[in-house]
Parts: sequence; C-alpha cells; structure tokens
Amino acid sequence: MKKLFLFGAVIALGLTSCQKEDDSENQEPTKTLEGTWTIESSLIFGMTIPGDGSSLKFNGCDTECTGEDYMASDETTGSFTYELSEDETTLTIVDEDDAGGSYDGTWTVVKYTNSELDLSIETLFGPMTIEMKK
Repeated sequence: MKKLFLFGAVIALGLTSCQKEDDSENQEPTKTLEGTWTIESSLIFGMTIPGDGSSLKFNGCDTECTGEDYMASDETTGSFTYELSEDETTLTIVDEDDAGGSYDGTWTVVKYTNSELDLSIETLFGPMTIEMKK
C-alpha cells in the first residue's frame, strides 16, 4: 500500500512540474499588447462590418508607447501613441494623423487576451466596437 501511495505521489509531482507556465501572466500588459492586431469586425451604427485586412500594430514602450495603423481600403499607414491603463480597462490612443484610419480617443477594453482584443468607444452616433485578433 505504501508503494502505491509513493508511486501516486511521484506521478502527481511529475505532472505538476511539467505544466507549462503561462508567460503572459508574468508580462507587463503592454508587452502582451505588442504586435499586429488585425481587425476582424466593427460594429458601427448598429451594423456589423467584416474586417478588410486593416490592422493596428502596437510597438514597444521604451520612452513612449507607439504604434502604426494600417487601412487596407486605401493602403495607408499612420502613426499613434498609446497608453494601456494599469488595470487594463482602457486604452488611450492619440492618433498622429488621419492616414491609416482614425482611432483617436479613450477606448474601453471589452476583451483582452493574448490573441483577442475588443475595444469600444462612444461616438456622436452611438457606440462603436472593434474586434481584433493577433
């Protein structure tokens, strides 16, 4: 009986020590935000519009967090700065120009995982939501 218990304990210890650690839990929020996020769909004026290949690219944050927005419809690229709140509930984007799209404003983070980012913002015409994937 002792041998069976010891065998079970060794197996359990081996299984727990082999579990892969999720690196995203140890990273700063802006580190998991870094990369290119392709717009899957947008909800504007109550209508869902499928993505067309447009994207937002979040670069690193050495002294300032910077990024690039790409608008597929006219193949333009613009630049922006951004700040993700410490509690990851808001993402403030300061769009430097209108090329690449206009994402200027403080967005509410609806969903934020390593591979999905959904943002929402209030506009004069009602809420606008963007769903993106990495």
